[in-house]
Amino acid sequence: MVDARTSWAWPFPVRALVVADGERLLGRCAAVDGLFVDVAVPPREILTLRGCRPGPVPGHLGRAWIEGLIAGDPVRWWELDDAEILTVRAAGAGLVDVVLGAGVRSVDEMRGAGPATRFDLSGPGKRVVASADAADGLAVHRPPPPPRSLRLIGLEPLTAPGAWPGSPDSEVRVLPLDDTGRAMAKIWVYAPVEASAPSVLGGGLLDVRIPAYELPGQDARPAWEIWRRGRPREPGLWRDLDEPARYAWLDLTYGTLEEGRPDRSGGVHHLAGGDVTDHTGLHCALSEAIAGPGGYYGREWNAFRDCLGGGFGVVPPFTLIWHGFAASGRVFDRDPATGRTYQDDIVDLLRRRQVAVVPQ
Repeated sequence: MVDARTSWAWPFPVRALVVADGERLLGRCAAVDGLFVDVAVPPREILTLRGCRPGPVPGHLGRAWIEGLIAGDPVRWWELDDAEILTVRAAGAGLVDVVLGAGVRSVDEMRGAGPATRFDLSGPGKRVVASADAADGLAVHRPPPPPRSLRLIGLEPLTAPGAWPGSPDSEVRVLPLDDTGRAMAKIWVYAPVEASAPSVLGGGLLDVRIPAYELPGQDARPAWEIWRRGRPREPGLWRDLDEPARYAWLDLTYGTLEEGRPDRSGGVHHLAGGDVTDHTGLHCALSEAIAGPGGYYGREWNAFRDCLGGGFGVVPPFTLIWHGFAASGRVFDRDPATGRTYQDDIVDLLRRRQVAVVPQ
């Protein structure tokens, strides 16, 4: 639905809103610069996961994550850039140690949580590759990456930028808009505003520079260019994007969720398995099959599992006709420990949740 707050007196369209706490309008602007500036590449580090079950093998993972858990609940996350399993060595008692090379890009931590007692390494699709009793090299201080900033061009402030966020508990976000006036994403920004000056567009508007984080980055630009025209209404527009852009596509689908919309069940859905070339492609195809073009139905394993539990528009039971089932199955490597693929696990999950999967 188009946001009613996008009307103003200027002879050019509103292309972004600035809001607090999700609703209160702080301002609107004609353009946002800096969305696709990349974060600095982190230095390479060597990490060791100790006491893993046999199964992991040396090889490239790419984007990966380590979750620290206590009694099965995640309490800390590390994002790994360009991760690679360098070697696997015997550790006694039938266990192995997994040695990784990666850039550690970010750390998230739940307040008040104690030290993790288990560490899960996840690769593409957030599938767990290794689970360890201990980890060497994670618990070190890493300086934060250099800050990135957004420039809000032609800002009409309804609240003076110097007053943002207004209170310590407020959450201020920039909402870039597509050509139809719909918010594409929510970009967190935070005080203080770094600079404010009369806008290059004139008319009493401002150009404001403000710190931001979790920006899309350069890899996301191809997906954003498609979505700028409006939510996709035809299938398969993600097909020719590379893996990072498809991941950005899945992020953009999240903005299509409609809160309070009742779930529906039943019906027949068709998945284009011939378009699947990797884990992100599979989740693009699953989301499109179940929630329609541009629809959200999970970005990786955990989110997909949550969607099947309800609250995301479609809930089992329903039928999923999987066209090109054999072709998509050949995309995924088999786990040397179980002989299974990521597609095998997805199909089993669907069937456990009362989805009738029909391979074709």
